[in-house]
Amino acid sequence: MANASWLTAPASGTARVIAQRGVSQRYYLLSEVSDDSCTARSIFPPSHLLIDNTPPSIEAAIAAGADVVEIDIRETRDHQFVLFHDADLACRTNGSGLVFEHSVTELKALDVGYGYTADEARTFPLRGSGVGLLPTLAEVLHRYPRQQFLIQIKDGYPGVADSLVAYLRANQLESLGRLSFFGAAAPLRRLAEIIPSVRTWSARSVKRCLTGYLETGWFGHVPRACDGGMIIVPVDQAGLLWGWPNRFLARMRRHRTEVMLIGRIEDFATGQFSRLDTIDELSRVPTGFDGSIWTDQIRLIGPAIRTIERAK
Repeated sequence: MANASWLTAPASGTARVIAQRGVSQRYYLLSEVSDDSCTARSIFPPSHLLIDNTPPSIEAAIAAGADVVEIDIRETRDHQFVLFHDADLACRTNGSGLVFEHSVTELKALDVGYGYTADEARTFPLRGSGVGLLPTLAEVLHRYPRQQFLIQIKDGYPGVADSLVAYLRANQLESLGRLSFFGAAAPLRRLAEIIPSVRTWSARSVKRCLTGYLETGWFGHVPRACDGGMIIVPVDQAGLLWGWPNRFLARMRRHRTEVMLIGRIEDFATGQFSRLDTIDELSRVPTGFDGSIWTDQIRLIGPAIRTIERAK
């Protein structure tokens, strides 16, 4: 009875929808993707010409109902920050070398759609469409002054946090209320040291919370690793969580733990997972869920969830 969900009333909130990299191309073999994978070589035939981490992509995500847009940032040679996923330029662009080896001016001259192919490099359908689309972080934050962003710091060295704070202050963007950060643990720890109020989480902290709750939730205990943090819940496997949904969600609210729904964890050891990308997965979201839904398919999930909310 301690974990009987029906003994706790459902929540009565509204979910926030997070669009991964805005509107992007669809990748296959997601279970095999790592930070070093060249995903531009693994896309389905494009149904649109939008390229992730660019202003048109962000704008399309907002129009589709994204409450939060996830973006990737990397530091440049001249200590600016640009929106770009890969460390190496050769996969997606007509450039070469690493992002931090180049200035903003050099990076802005590249075609960020150059390397995308759906047929093993026989054709490149986005080539030429991404010239000049690589934006700086400051440009994006000024262009969308009220939009919330989830920012992945792709560089893993601690000093990038100092550079980022200096950059935000120099561009009069030091107000972090609409920003949250995730990525490698070292820069996030340093960022929290500089600005204690900043919202951060790492794959390590999320995993500690989830695995800790799986071990102790049977007797109602929420581990300290969850307090004030984040827990990622795969909606396809949520039935494994003690007290799912109502009692589990109530426990997380009491511990100020944000709940983020994804699709499925493919491999607990490596952390590979799919985001919540189908209507079937959306149908399993609990009534009144007031956490976040993280999707790669904002153009499908955004309108669908708003239709559900209007029907209540």
